[in-house]
Amino acid sequence: MKQMTKEELRKYLEEAFKGRTLVFRRDPVLTQFVSGGTLANWDSEKRGIEGAVKIGNKTFYPALALIDRLVENSNAE
Repeated sequence: MKQMTKEELRKYLEEAFKGRTLVFRRDPVLTQFVSGGTLANWDSEKRGIEGAVKIGNKTFYPALALIDRLVENSNAE
């Protein structure tokens, strides 16, 4: 099986989050790639996604920064 490249993954994620500026930590599309708990742990360890916004008790991430982090953490070539 051919492994996805980072460029292909980025395009896929951009399509998945198309039209969104902010993405909720427990968004069903996002949690297909990374769990909300992992994101919360990153935040508490100060390794979170840059630009995170907390509204009430909910955390949102800028879509472009989120995509960058997912591509960076992937094993895509």
